[in-house]
Amino acid sequence: MLLRFLGSVRLAVVLMAVLVCALIAGTLWESARGTAAAQAAVYCAPWFIGLLGLLCVNVLAAMLVRVPFRRSQTGFVITHAGILVTLGGSLITYHWGERGWLNLPQGDTSNQMVTSRQVLSVASGGSVRELLVKVDPTAPGRGLPRRLATAHGAEFVLQRYLPNSRWQEGYEPAEPPAPPAVKLVLHHQGAQVTRWLSTASESSRVAQVGRVPVSLRLGEAADLQASQLAVDSRSSPDSNEVATSGPSALRDKGHLQVELEGTRWTLAVADEANEAVALGDTGLSVRIVEYMPHAVVGPGGSVENESDRPVNPMVVYETIGPDGAERGKAFARFPGFSKMHQRQSKYPALDVRFEAPAVQNAAGGLEFILMPDGQMRFVLRAPGVPDASGTVAVGEPLASDELGVDLRVEQILPHARAVAEPQPLPYDPKRDGEGASPSIQVLLRRDGAQQSVWLPFGRSRTVELGDDTLELTFGQQRKRLPFQVRLEEFAIDRHPGTQQPAMFRSRVVLTDAQHGVEMRKAIEMNDPLAYRNFDLYQSSYRTDGTQMVSVLGVSRDPGWSIVLVGYVLLMVGMAVTLGTRVRQRGWQADDGSDGGAM
Repeated sequence: MLLRFLGSVRLAVVLMAVLVCALIAGTLWESARGTAAAQAAVYCAPWFIGLLGLLCVNVLAAMLVRVPFRRSQTGFVITHAGILVTLGGSLITYHWGERGWLNLPQGDTSNQMVTSRQVLSVASGGSVRELLVKVDPTAPGRGLPRRLATAHGAEFVLQRYLPNSRWQEGYEPAEPPAPPAVKLVLHHQGAQVTRWLSTASESSRVAQVGRVPVSLRLGEAADLQASQLAVDSRSSPDSNEVATSGPSALRDKGHLQVELEGTRWTLAVADEANEAVALGDTGLSVRIVEYMPHAVVGPGGSVENESDRPVNPMVVYETIGPDGAERGKAFARFPGFSKMHQRQSKYPALDVRFEAPAVQNAAGGLEFILMPDGQMRFVLRAPGVPDASGTVAVGEPLASDELGVDLRVEQILPHARAVAEPQPLPYDPKRDGEGASPSIQVLLRRDGAQQSVWLPFGRSRTVELGDDTLELTFGQQRKRLPFQVRLEEFAIDRHPGTQQPAMFRSRVVLTDAQHGVEMRKAIEMNDPLAYRNFDLYQSSYRTDGTQMVSVLGVSRDPGWSIVLVGYVLLMVGMAVTLGTRVRQRGWQADDGSDGGAM
């Protein structure tokens, strides 16, 4: 009874309908979230693999319930066998297939393929163990914390995964006499910005948080008296005055540095719009459209100038080229703003930075005072309003209407040392990895000792655990190919009269010393190199300084020949089934005509 149900046509129809819906959902999800998200959510998900497995069971059961087969069922048997062979070949490719890239500068040789899988490499005593880090980037917190594996006698637990992050300077607890540090968090328009203050140096003591200049100082015993927390008006200059680094700081507005393929151009910034400056013979030109000394980002990403004080200098520039004109913003204090907030650029190879004179914050702002008893006080000085002061509660918004933003002190470290830490950024797969930098937090345990560390993508960190030293690296998985590839020449064909690429071409030499094979091939976008079940095709290219790097896609499909056999069986089975049905109808017609004659 169970076998008949598993092999029933009704179950087959339900399974096919669910699979069709899943494929439609996967296609829509891929267009909205990207290939990696679609693979994690649909194509490589356990439930989708389970559906395919259940379909195999249905096909196999449909054959078993018809044993022994009649001659008229030959086409049925061949067709169902073709389905099983096709699914089996696909399963082989899923488990043993390989996908990756070869990054080859011109003249270099490599056999190291980089895959899309992310791994945590643990090295100790000359041996390396790779632990697979598999997390859905659209739901990075699902299933965490999760044990990865045990390597070199230590247990590794994945605590947090950030699909996109920006690393910045942070602090961690330390022993005296290390100076104190304070962690600030600004919540604004659904985003979260983190800043650290430390008394270690003058530069680390002051920061710009949104529109507010913030500083930190150590309080003295006399500051414990509330009456002395009032601001000494004699030490506060006029709020309209600006302390500068020199008498010409306000006249010198800075320069726009434009870099393309290793060549740099410098454009002086003025109040008025500048003439376009040609970038050599690249076909591009850049002009400065507008200068804002105190730029403020408002709702919807709009930028307005708030004052003439150089608190947050910014320029609006325009790039003119064969693909049309494109405007961008360059902030002196936030050099990565443009790449973070611009989804797609017409000229991605262009690097633009605004360098403004060093100008101190305007008088006033928010000052934190760390008292000798461990408490923290704040004093807010704002033009045109009375000064405000109070006690800081960790994790709570500062009780000040004059501040106008949700600013909180998240952590106070009496003694701290500088470290790097990640700041979460919104995950947007449509950026095609531009600016994306995943980070992971891993917990190490061994013999009662444990340590939690953050690891940025593509970086290594040494960790002392007991008596051993472990080197941890978070990055892409690397696999060794059974042959070597040398890039002799990389060429770009461009459309006539423009700088727009028309075709990429890599002239390579493939060497397989074990089999004594040497192949030369010009790999183009639609003309790959095929060798030993491997296909090498032209994927993309990038500029590494002044050197061009060709990116060759590498794929290995061990189940391809099996799938091909399955397709042939399917076509043969359908042809045999069709022929059998035609003969059966012919026989029935002959029987009907004879019966009528009688």
